[in-house]
Amino acid sequence: MSDGLDTLLARIDAALRRLEAGTYGICSDCEQPIAGERLMALPFAARCRPCEEAREAAATPGRSAPTKAYTYHAID
Repeated sequence: MSDGLDTLLARIDAALRRLEAGTYGICSDCEQPIAGERLMALPFAARCRPCEEAREAAATPGRSAPTKAYTYHAID
């Protein structure tokens, strides 16, 4: 398999483990609910958008973390 496919399958497997553990939809960094819209687009998302953007900014030299605050609502 390709590396991209392996990575995708690993992320899906991790999401299934979070579902079994009862932590699916909860950000692994800030422990706040992940927006339903984000989970619809990326069902395997482990972090909310602000935390993911901050992580990406920290990993990318010369990129600063976003300053816009986001408001998310729990999944109904």
